[in-house]
Amino acid sequence: IYTCCSIKKNLVEKDEKDNGERMLLNFGHTIGHGIEKYFQYKKFTHGEAVAMGMYAITKNSEDFGLTEKGTSDLIKKIIIKYNLPWKIPTIDKSDIISRDKKNNCENMNIILLKNIGNGFIKKINIKDMNKVKFI
Repeated sequence: IYTCCSIKKNLVEKDEKDNGERMLLNFGHTIGHGIEKYFQYKKFTHGEAVAMGMYAITKNSEDFGLTEKGTSDLIKKIIIKYNLPWKIPTIDKSDIISRDKKNNCENMNIILLKNIGNGFIKKINIKDMNKVKFI
């Protein structure tokens, strides 16, 4: 926990306004925030929603050839190991994306993985987010 907090502290100090590398801390949050809001913060905790977001965005990123195959399966195994949900309930996906607090109605930055431990920021048009499959 100390190591994780130290890494986060260093990123936050370097990027106080959340405009660069600090955005990497938002992995899973784009979908996770939408899930939280969709269910009015009553059905899932923040961690549960982010876990589902991490799996869903990585599975989609693999399907688009941006992430190394097998990465989503590894994430899913870890999520299950810690008794967190990985499968998103049936919901209106366009509503989920529009609820993310960092959505500026045209483009948004999403955090993807090349592979475990190697994240990157991808700017995507909000219309392209409709191609995301909710697993």
